[in-house]
Amino acid sequence: MHAALLLTAALACPFCEAPGLTLSDQLAESDIVILGEWLEADRGGDASPAFTRYLVKKSLKGPYMPGKKLKLRGYQSGELGETLLLTAGGGEFPEWDLPVPISADGFAYLKNNPGPDSPPEDRLRYYLKHLQHPDDLVASDAYGEFGNVPFEEVEAIKDELPREKLAVWILDPETDPSRLAFYGMLLGLCGEPGDADILRAKIFEGTDEFRIGIDGLMSGLLLLTGEEGLKELEDAKLRPKYIPGPNGEPLTDENGEPIPVPFSEVYAAMQAVRFMWTYGGDRIPAERLKEALRLQLAYSDLAEVVIADLSRWKDWAAMERIAGLYTKEGYDVPAVKRAIISYLLEAERDVPEDAAEGPSEPPHVVAAKKHLAAIEAEDPELVKRARDTLYSVF
Repeated sequence: MHAALLLTAALACPFCEAPGLTLSDQLAESDIVILGEWLEADRGGDASPAFTRYLVKKSLKGPYMPGKKLKLRGYQSGELGETLLLTAGGGEFPEWDLPVPISADGFAYLKNNPGPDSPPEDRLRYYLKHLQHPDDLVASDAYGEFGNVPFEEVEAIKDELPREKLAVWILDPETDPSRLAFYGMLLGLCGEPGDADILRAKIFEGTDEFRIGIDGLMSGLLLLTGEEGLKELEDAKLRPKYIPGPNGEPLTDENGEPIPVPFSEVYAAMQAVRFMWTYGGDRIPAERLKEALRLQLAYSDLAEVVIADLSRWKDWAAMERIAGLYTKEGYDVPAVKRAIISYLLEAERDVPEDAAEGPSEPPHVVAAKKHLAAIEAEDPELVKRARDTLYSVF
């Protein structure tokens, strides 16, 4: 696997929003887990403390059996008959967490949860079934569970992903936009060749609006189509200045002016390229991904990030172009200059252990030293600070 860029393999699955603490985590960490029915609450006063009273309906953990009434400290508003998840640590005087409104379906979902110690594939199979559950708490929790596992564990169950349902969810305008990136990635993992058209329909619909989740849809396209999809992204998002229409000519606004490719779309395409570098395996050759990322050096707003990526990817073939940006208008700002110097310093350091000093040094090392010397003659303090920062880390 290539060097990690956005996230390492050990971290959470990309395009998922990890909630931090899921219901299964809460179940595992609590000594008392109850489905309670709100009965009444009193704000209290000078002579009596505030309290809330609940009826235990069901119990997963702890000594409180169904039918028992609990009087807990503190005022919690509610409605008669409303059901809530009540959890607490153990001990003689339990510390109760804030109650969470939960339905009977939600409590059943929690009860049947495989638990954090179950095999990852068993857990993910369970959560797959609940991704679009009508109960928002259940659906959100199931989605959050995917945000807490590495990408490799999701990829391991790709043959069990609901391909046809994913296609429907992606095209459904009612689907939560925050889920589109994740669903696009999943369809890329499990899809058939024809499913690429579903992703294309969303990606290349020709809009200048900001779109949540488009980076995951693009990543799904690259997972499914490899270099073919990469070229499509290059032609539609990374290379052109204006949004291309069906006939290849730029789309125009009401005044007949060509519509620029939105910065957000360019950045999303960059994210998809970065995703493939980290998670795509050998679907797209490393050199093609470098070529695609180099296109974004044309955007001064992205230069700092792109140069840092190309440095981590050891793309020394881009050195002449990157060094040439140092004094170019729009790029001659401190952040970009630091990125260029850091890139050159990394190239200078990238010497094979068996390489000799002097004429036998790799060409990229010789070139990096030349460019650094030229920059140092103009900005010695900036180069010194960059060297100090780099070598203080190693």
